[in-house]
Amino acid sequence: MCLFVEVLWIGLTILPKLYPITHQVSSGNCEQSYFLILKEQNQNVLWIAETLDGECSHANLIQVDLEHDKPIARQTALRDFNSWVQLKQQLQNAIEYEEPIEILPENGVLLLRKRNARLVTPDRNQSLEKDYLRDFSAECARKWNDATREAGIDLPTVNGKLQLKLLYYSPDGLYFNYSIDKAYYFANSNLICIFTKNNFFKCNSQVTSMHGFMILEIK
Repeated sequence: MCLFVEVLWIGLTILPKLYPITHQVSSGNCEQSYFLILKEQNQNVLWIAETLDGECSHANLIQVDLEHDKPIARQTALRDFNSWVQLKQQLQNAIEYEEPIEILPENGVLLLRKRNARLVTPDRNQSLEKDYLRDFSAECARKWNDATREAGIDLPTVNGKLQLKLLYYSPDGLYFNYSIDKAYYFANSNLICIFTKNNFFKCNSQVTSMHGFMILEIK
């Protein structure tokens, strides 16, 4: 079972994260995006950048730690919204990291040539769509994910004898009727981090998009 615990990480102090996050904006005109900074070399810890574009102009550094019984996500707000290039370089200079293989989808398919495998974006899920519209219409992804957990997530399908195990997913993403933006495969760790875009739904919030990312083990 994939569970997530999110906390705020400030220096060495770990504090519970309060929901929902609110930003100092006047209307709902913000969209989030994510990109990979690095995965640590000798342990399954990933560093992810989150930007909230538009009126929010806000950025978070997310650390996903998979080295415990339950994944732990620590989030730190950045002072400078446009500091990612410099910060990424500093982190990569300071931390030993595993070199990923970037994979861009081809017609919704991720080709893992090292494993002779294909990961395919799931088809439109009218059953989950119906449930969402009936019970969560215009609600953001967190409420859906809190209520449905893995039952509300459509994983990519994989060919052959390979299996996917969901280890972590960002609670702000909606993981059905989505498209795959890009992915990063870590051959030494047998992990893949998939970034998703969901343009099918918008939620009634300051951050209206429900894009996200998921981390899976390939077995």
